[in-house]
Amino acid sequence: MRSTSSASAEIGPRRRVVLRNPAAGAEDEDELEHALAAIEADEVRVSAGPGDLERLAREAGTAGDVAEVVVAGGDGSLNEVVNGLAPEFRPRVALLPLGTGNDLARALGIADGVGSAVSAILAGGERRIDVVRVDHAGGSRHFVNASAGGFSTEVDRQLSTAGKTAFGRFAYYVSAGRALADLVSHRLTVRVDDGPATTVAAYNFVVSNGPTIAGGLRVAPGAHLDDGRVELLVVPAVPLLRCAALLARILAAEHVGGPDAIVRRGRRIELDSDPPLEFNVDGELVGRTPATFHTLPRALRVAVAPS
Repeated sequence: MRSTSSASAEIGPRRRVVLRNPAAGAEDEDELEHALAAIEADEVRVSAGPGDLERLAREAGTAGDVAEVVVAGGDGSLNEVVNGLAPEFRPRVALLPLGTGNDLARALGIADGVGSAVSAILAGGERRIDVVRVDHAGGSRHFVNASAGGFSTEVDRQLSTAGKTAFGRFAYYVSAGRALADLVSHRLTVRVDDGPATTVAAYNFVVSNGPTIAGGLRVAPGAHLDDGRVELLVVPAVPLLRCAALLARILAAEHVGGPDAIVRRGRRIELDSDPPLEFNVDGELVGRTPATFHTLPRALRVAVAPS
């Protein structure tokens, strides 16, 4: 680990702190230890359980001497850290992707193992990306990749740690197959920016800041992390054969502009439903509709390779 001299402290924040989820990437312990040595981490702090990374990130963000927080975990771990750093989103965030999906790392071009993430950290490249804040009856939550409700939450319930270990990112598809029997239609009301409200019978929605969810499923091929907008995909409650055909097009990222898929883009998305829809952010269940999604343009600095 690096030492921080008093002279460097006078220049400005220089410390690199790793926040680690011990439940992620346990089978790659040696690889992780080599990565921590390579990036010369000043400190490694380990989460004591769900929600603790948010506390650790808040402490790092207010310490005043931390230049970079490195998240050693998956998309859920990153979500905790982003919420701990909100609303100022300081310091810079870097990723050591150890989760099942690693969708933000994929969007940033650093999902090809821990080695590519280490290279990005050491290269010193930086990118500003949007953060999305969702306001709902239970409070507010921030996310960087995606939020989904309806059928997606049933998939989350079907997921298990054992399943993720056995199937990797394909665990999402296994769980989706099991959840098909629980499809429930909701009357979903959508308003994008200042446009008119529209209502549709729907099985599912995804609000995307990044292009993929569930370990590479391109539900939002037109989404960009830094354009100040999110992409909304609604899966309408159509007959089963049409729904199966639509899901096949989504799997192939060929749904945009095709039949049945409802796709909208905007800076603010308002959603309400009857009955209320549970939704997640970056895979973590957080609340129910009604909910309003606001983009915070280029609010977060993330480490990337210079290219």
